[in-house]
Amino acid sequence: MNWTAMGIRLVRRQLNMNQREFWERLHINQAAGSRYEQEERPLPVWLHQLLTVAYGSSTASGAEIRRLRGYKPIAKRERALSRS
Repeated sequence: MNWTAMGIRLVRRQLNMNQREFWERLHINQAAGSRYEQEERPLPVWLHQLLTVAYGSSTASGAEIRRLRGYKPIAKRERALSRS
């Protein structure tokens, strides 16, 4: 998901959470979270990643975790060679 101020608010409201509950899970205080939601503060890359892992879909969350870990899929040929 492309996290925008509106997208963050939408997800938070869909989860039926207030700002304190939503941001506390990420160890961010409510005042700072509010500034992100009001676009008073730019969303840093690390927070975009954390939002994806914490509140993104299972697919997006898993993809972000694999990307952060530096996961590279093993080519079919390499898998076949490792089995022999």
